[in-house]
Amino acid sequence: MCIRDRGGPQARQLFETGVESWAVLAAAPPEEMCIRDSVNSARKGMPFIKVDCTTLPEALIENELFGHEKGAFTGADKTTAGKFEVAQGGTLFIDEIGELPLKLQGKLLRVLQDREFERVGGTKTLLADIRVICATHRDLAAMVD
Repeated sequence: MCIRDRGGPQARQLFETGVESWAVLAAAPPEEMCIRDSVNSARKGMPFIKVDCTTLPEALIENELFGHEKGAFTGADKTTAGKFEVAQGGTLFIDEIGELPLKLQGKLLRVLQDREFERVGGTKTLLADIRVICATHRDLAAMVD
């Protein structure tokens, strides 16, 4: 679903009905304030976690979203929860989803479709009871063509 007017009736309906699928809110800042003010679903009062794909190096985005297990890579001296885990029961807002590396799109799709994921270096499947909302300034349809 693509909503171009973040403050319009279509966006308000999405937030108020508690839709669990994701939406791309394109081109009309400030999206985060609209989302925070408009979340009137059963997830209101639950965690609201945000991640901006433009502020993270490509090599760290997977770890930031999915977390990692102890020993997954050099320097991973403890298990760390990712944004999907931290947002459990609430909303994860992924800003600038158009910057997400292609190799992570499959993992993101699995979370959206199946509501499950593994931490980096992990074998245990974790459940994701979250709503995912994404925003971008890019024309995603044009990027696919």
